[in-house]
Amino acid sequence: MLRSKCGLKFGCLAFMAAFAAASLGAPAMADSAKPVAAKAPDAHPALWKIENGKSTVYLLGSIHVLPQNYQWHTPAIDKAIDSADDFSFEASLSHDLSEITYFYDKNGYLPRGKTLHSMLSPAGLTKYKQLISDMGIDSDKVDYLQPWYASELISGAYGARHSNIKLVSGVDVSLMKYAIEHKKKMSYLETVQEHWGILPTIDQGQEIEAFEKNLNNLDSDTKKIEPMIAAWAQGDLTKVVEMSSDQDAVEKNALLFNRNAKWIPEIEAMLKDGKTHLVTAGVAHFSGKNSVVEKLCGKGWNVERVQTGSVAPPKACDINSMLRMTSLR
Repeated sequence: MLRSKCGLKFGCLAFMAAFAAASLGAPAMADSAKPVAAKAPDAHPALWKIENGKSTVYLLGSIHVLPQNYQWHTPAIDKAIDSADDFSFEASLSHDLSEITYFYDKNGYLPRGKTLHSMLSPAGLTKYKQLISDMGIDSDKVDYLQPWYASELISGAYGARHSNIKLVSGVDVSLMKYAIEHKKKMSYLETVQEHWGILPTIDQGQEIEAFEKNLNNLDSDTKKIEPMIAAWAQGDLTKVVEMSSDQDAVEKNALLFNRNAKWIPEIEAMLKDGKTHLVTAGVAHFSGKNSVVEKLCGKGWNVERVQTGSVAPPKACDINSMLRMTSLR
């Protein structure tokens, strides 16, 4: 899992790579890079199903960036897609990026007279200058940015340039395009401002320390992209949780746990409207402790892990706990 607050778990790496190319003057991918064709693994991402009378909610664990032409559909996933009346996502990814650009223009710049380089330690400054020089980034376009914003842009540019594979938008964007083409209703668990507004809050009081740490971790973080994609493709939730273990409590609460808790009432409302919903969100939101799946199980909902591959997956809920909660609901 990328340490970048954006990263795979937050769904903006592909956006940041493209935005870096446009905003910083950095190439989206190094000229010398040779994109490796995506292998065709037996991909079977994790999918869950909850039924309540005439209402059905599917939960699809997504990954927000993938190698080009990566095949991830399975018959079970396609069945969920075909049956859905409503496609729900973490937040809108507007095709013209106007809302996202507005957010960054409003929140992403240092106060007048301040510069990023003047705030760094001597070692941090050396690393910063080396990176922007190596990547051909115009320093004037990054030096006036808030540390969290500069970190995300540099991470996106670095990942795009140094990854062994060419990354493109992942599951979410693919399903948004499908919903538009098939004239399906789309809904969102968060507004754009709620979704992106988390980024500036995570490192408050330690912005420079976090920025310098992220610069030093760029290489190791980029090497985690392919293992993360592999874990997602195999529906290996244990591995997904393992790869999130380097996040501290503040990050986990802000990026995952708090958001998971806010989504539960919205998902429960879907389970009472007589329609079929496909809720697509980063797989980390559905994995492990304090996940959406665990919280729904804890409230007594019969959450079924759908078999998407050749082997039956583990059960989603502890049956005894589920029965106890059902009697209280």
